[in-house]
Amino acid sequence: MRKSEKGILAIGLRELDRIVSSRSLMLLAVVIPLVLFLLFAWIYERGIVRDLPVAVCDLDRGVLSRTVVNMVEASSSMKIEYMVSDPAELRSLMLAGRVQGAIIIPQNFERDIKHGKRSAVTVYKNSANLIVGNLIYRDAQTIIRTVSAGVVLKKLQSAGMDKNAALGIVNPVRLEVQSLYNANYNYQQYLVPGLIAAMLQMLVMMIAAVSINAELAGGGIRHLARMAGGSSLRILAGKALGYLPVHAATVLAVLGIVFPLFGIQISGFVPFVVLYFLYFILASFLLGCMVSCIFRDSMMATVVIVFINTPAFIFSGFTWPLWAMPGLHRAYAEAMPFTHFLSGFLKSYQMDAPVRAAAGEFVSLSIFVAIGLAGSLAGIRYLLRRDREGMA
Repeated sequence: MRKSEKGILAIGLRELDRIVSSRSLMLLAVVIPLVLFLLFAWIYERGIVRDLPVAVCDLDRGVLSRTVVNMVEASSSMKIEYMVSDPAELRSLMLAGRVQGAIIIPQNFERDIKHGKRSAVTVYKNSANLIVGNLIYRDAQTIIRTVSAGVVLKKLQSAGMDKNAALGIVNPVRLEVQSLYNANYNYQQYLVPGLIAAMLQMLVMMIAAVSINAELAGGGIRHLARMAGGSSLRILAGKALGYLPVHAATVLAVLGIVFPLFGIQISGFVPFVVLYFLYFILASFLLGCMVSCIFRDSMMATVVIVFINTPAFIFSGFTWPLWAMPGLHRAYAEAMPFTHFLSGFLKSYQMDAPVRAAAGEFVSLSIFVAIGLAGSLAGIRYLLRRDREGMA
């Protein structure tokens, strides 16, 4: 083994020893990521929101209104918790948080429909929570449309029309919807991988910053210079050799243990997903090293990294389309490796796209790797030069 390789290996082993012997580094590098990722997966374990509590006020109490009530009870998203006789009670139930929605069936509902008059079923939904509001609206709309179609179909058949001909009038255009990639609208499949990647980027960058800033006190940078023969590249390679295997183990634990444990499936080519994740970790590590070289105070470097990463998930286009954001926000999003990683990751993880589909995102990550590498090497060289000047 050449002297340069020995120096890199020695620095790598030194960093591993520091991780093992430091409680704070162990927490940041190993414990916190796994605990957080397990909590994320556990929070969304149900995947799909079901049995939202609703109240029903049936002022008609006829056969048709009972049909509506039975269909509400049979829906996947709603569960009738209260049957009330006065619509005024619904408001207090909503405000108390006992129900998330309410349905009012008016008086003379069945009689009006039989006489050819229009009637309206009123649905209240808690739109303070978009998921809750949309689910109640979707299922309530489906129920009322089904009841309406059934009423019309029954009238046409009573008039002697053939069932198939009647169906053609009731539903002349049939809608066929094919839900791709997350057909069940599973929030665990949708949110958890993105949350994990966003949190991992921040933790990796913070650890990288600590690994550089910690050398600026107590002559650590001087010791590194001796081990690496004064080479900034060897110092950075040794640092990466010490920390990246730990992050790689975290990624493998997430993809190999957390995902299967909670039934989160990877649709695409698993080896590529793993390698792509590791490449993202490399980009985050190098950018963290670069930030720590620019902001040499540990507290300031940590604050900057937290400030940069905190809105990363929101600005990534994951929960709100990137194209719909103002130009300044899009520019910020494009300046984060997480945005590009997430786009390529979802193509393979959820869409089962071929590897070449993520080529553009891979190139973008490569730009971040190059910037982080160049910035880190320049910063370490500057620190070495300052240390030599201080000794002189």
